[in-house]
Amino acid sequence: MTTPPPLIAAAFLAAVAIPALLVLLAFGPARLRAPWPRYKASVLMAYAGWGTAGLTLALRGMPAPLFDWAAGFALILASALASFVVWSVLAWGFTLNMLLHLAQAREPLDTMAWVERYCGHRSFRQIALDRLNILFASGLARRREESVELAPGAGRLAVAGLVVLRRIFGLS
Repeated sequence: MTTPPPLIAAAFLAAVAIPALLVLLAFGPARLRAPWPRYKASVLMAYAGWGTAGLTLALRGMPAPLFDWAAGFALILASALASFVVWSVLAWGFTLNMLLHLAQAREPLDTMAWVERYCGHRSFRQIALDRLNILFASGLARRREESVELAPGAGRLAVAGLVVLRRIFGLS
């Protein structure tokens, strides 16, 4: 059995670290309560650890070929994307959270009572505004006086990618 090159092995460890960091950053003195900053910190810490390992290897006379850097980056990116899918469903999944609120009720609820428990005195409008704030924070949308518009650059690029992916997967 052969072992992977050191930089690829370090990338594998960094990739496995992302979900572990999501858990670790939920507790203790370095606790991050908000889901999005915790996710970003986990991914950045994984890449930083991997980059540090690569730099350490290079300083010890074991520089990695460019292919190992590309493969390692891709391995960590794959873990980051897989972790994001699971993380986003757990942290923000609308349907999943409605199911959890129904389970907590311990009694049958009419539709409006179920919605009220999920929204918690917030309207669907307020929830939509919360989602809009996520688009603002991620740089995909921006305010323009009293209007909202797609952010040039990141917003347009995200929409173009989304349109292409929806066509590829037959969702348009």
